[in-house]
Amino acid sequence: MREWHSMHKEWDAFEASKKEVVVEKAKVVVLRAKLEADQANFETEVAQLAEACKQWKEICEKDNNEKRALRTDVNNLKAEIEKLKKEKADAEASRDEAHSYRERREQREVQTCATLALRNK
Repeated sequence: MREWHSMHKEWDAFEASKKEVVVEKAKVVVLRAKLEADQANFETEVAQLAEACKQWKEICEKDNNEKRALRTDVNNLKAEIEKLKKEKADAEASRDEAHSYRERREQREVQTCATLALRNK
């Protein structure tokens, strides 16, 4: 009887092990499905991140190009300002020279008139 009882216990243990295997296989199926879903989500996120990086690089490149263009404009404007300052200085020098010339000419005319007036007396 002991053998029967021992065999029955072993059989029960074997059946319990089979049930555990079935339960574990079911868990593995669920976990595998979750893993596949997680991998799909991960791949989607990787693709989204790659697209975001691409867009970020494009935005940076556009921004850099705009800054380069602005820097060029600023440098051109600085050069234009220097050119206008020189032209202004040249114009002021010419004006001052013309003013000085006119004053000298007026002085010569006054002297000439004075000389003629003295001669005519």
